[in-house]
Amino acid sequence: MSERSIEERQAEFSCDLLDIEQFIVNVDGHEESPLVYRRDDEQLPNRVHFLIPEGANYNITIKYKVKKRPLKKTSFHQIVKKRGFTVRDRKVPMHDDADVNIDEDYVHEAILPHDQVPSGFLVRGQYSGQSFIYEDDEVIWNQDFIFEIIKKGNKPTMGGYD
Repeated sequence: MSERSIEERQAEFSCDLLDIEQFIVNVDGHEESPLVYRRDDEQLPNRVHFLIPEGANYNITIKYKVKKRPLKKTSFHQIVKKRGFTVRDRKVPMHDDADVNIDEDYVHEAILPHDQVPSGFLVRGQYSGQSFIYEDDEVIWNQDFIFEIIKKGNKPTMGGYD
């Protein structure tokens, strides 16, 4: 993968209606070191790539700013695939209403329900995925990512720097 400019990478975290400020994966047992993708990080990886141990419980927190107009009935949808086959598909509500950010320091925060990584040596490896934010039934933001299941006992980490 060719290296992209920081501006190109940051643009993936924005759309006409919102800016994703942080996308955080909190893995139970590793609370001291959540996996955080931040728009303002100068070390922002070339791609979103999470490495999480098999069997781990985790949840996602999305911090974002609303632009232009309030958002109504937002939800987060995530699809994970292995070799073209969907292995995980979940859609969860975020907020009923999210007002336009007037205060520059304020961010909306959506803490999504816990989920669990499958377990067993057969499930280890890389998966491709897509995350979407919907307003009602319309996609307003999406992001491709790589989800890698690693051996239990290893520390969760971020990849995508190569």
